[in-house]
Amino acid sequence: MKGSWHGLTVIARREFVSNLRSVRMVILMVIFSLLVLFTIYVGSLFLSLSGPLPGLEQDTLSQGPAIVLWFVSEFIVFIGPILALALSFDVIVREKVQNSLALLLSRPVSRQAIALGKFLGVFGSLALPVVVVNSLAVALAVALSGKGIGIDQTVGFLLLTLLFLGTYLAIGQLISSLAKTTTTAILAGIGVWFFFWLFLWILQVILRQEVVSLFNPGTAYSACMGALLVGISPGSLLPLWGYYALTVAWMVAPLLVAVVVFDRKDE
Repeated sequence: MKGSWHGLTVIARREFVSNLRSVRMVILMVIFSLLVLFTIYVGSLFLSLSGPLPGLEQDTLSQGPAIVLWFVSEFIVFIGPILALALSFDVIVREKVQNSLALLLSRPVSRQAIALGKFLGVFGSLALPVVVVNSLAVALAVALSGKGIGIDQTVGFLLLTLLFLGTYLAIGQLISSLAKTTTTAILAGIGVWFFFWLFLWILQVILRQEVVSLFNPGTAYSACMGALLVGISPGSLLPLWGYYALTVAWMVAPLLVAVVVFDRKDE
């Protein structure tokens, strides 16, 4: 078993380097950077001119940049899944289409190591620029407000965002493991985004059951960010620690399924 896992780091490094060098990554990160920094600037400007916002303990810019980062986190709930799915939808199916999967499987490395290595490589290639951009966002929010922010809030903002994006990377890899063509994978990725962002919200409104929201990864992420940055109560469905646990579970569960699916498929 030890020998069958020795290629994991090689596969992860290959995915990491190839994704960082890809035109797709450059385009996506330029768009993501501009939108995040623009949100920081506009949010800071708005809060400096507006009065107290109802329901928030930290309700004006003068109380610190945390509320601006909360605005950014709500924006990431929308754009983050698109970014992650765009990077991971073809991580497996691309090998099938290019007829390189058989060569990859012929190497002395387990299928589980291949699947996990690919995820770690794509995750690392996304995490590096996202951490840089979000760190710049924190610095910009601090500079515009003239106030500091707690290290726990900064680290929490970065880690929770990575877990949220990792969830959709894992979902994208699961889609890629099941799909036979890149077109199918793209359409499935779009369908997943609409399902979580729109369909579940409509279903929650129709059924008038807040528990439906727990089936959306964005719910746990938003609840944790709201409590961490602006002191919003997560509600009565789960205690705060439950939302943190759910955020981790949302990334781990689809990743485990993706590894199992790839391990058991005949290619």
